[in-house]
Amino acid sequence: MIKKFLESLKSRGYTQEQIAEKVGLGQSYISHLMNGKNCSLETVIKFADAFGVSLDEVVGRTPPEKKPLSNSLKDHGKGLALKG
Repeated sequence: MIKKFLESLKSRGYTQEQIAEKVGLGQSYISHLMNGKNCSLETVIKFADAFGVSLDEVVGRTPPEKKPLSNSLKDHGKGLALKG
């Protein structure tokens, strides 16, 4: 899930040991993640917090275009008939 993010850190000069220390995880766990192992949402959050990036960036997701929440909620209810 976060292999590409870890690879980008490595390309910027971070070692597995430095990444592990910054995030507060063991180096062997970082190695497992570099080999494509999955991790928990809690771990993804640790990476985002440690490196000051969004969760989207850690998992390599491009977020969809954002709509204001109020418009999104209005659009969601369109076409629904409520019986009274």
